[in-house]
Amino acid sequence: TSAAASVVQSQAMSSLLQQKQLPYCHGMPYYLVLEAAVFRKLVMRPAAVTVGDKGRGKSAGKAAAAVAEDLDPVALRALWPRLRVLARCSPGDKYLLVSTLKKMREEGGMEEVIAVTGDGTNDAPALAAADVGFCMATGTPIAK
Repeated sequence: TSAAASVVQSQAMSSLLQQKQLPYCHGMPYYLVLEAAVFRKLVMRPAAVTVGDKGRGKSAGKAAAAVAEDLDPVALRALWPRLRVLARCSPGDKYLLVSTLKKMREEGGMEEVIAVTGDGTNDAPALAAADVGFCMATGTPIAK
């Protein structure tokens, strides 16, 4: 089953590479450091609204729940093994990623420990949901 999953992930990543022009070398993508806007374009279904747009004025948890159904699970499973840093992301992006990865882990799709950083009150849902939450020294008391 894991061999079949690897083939599916490999095919999905190849498709992403062709469609989205991700950087690659010798047919294999580098480990990725992505800004949240690029990440959303890669893992959200085409008609989906971004977390930042849907989440305006809502808590991070509600914003993530509003777009969870818009995630393309095949694309996320293909991208996840190579993603190392998700930069410039909103609290909703953080919570969406953490909650989705925890769900994948519960389904047996991964075994990694999930860590997230944040500094503001709005980051608290993602910090609390992650296995490890790192609050910046300048963070708010709620985030700490």
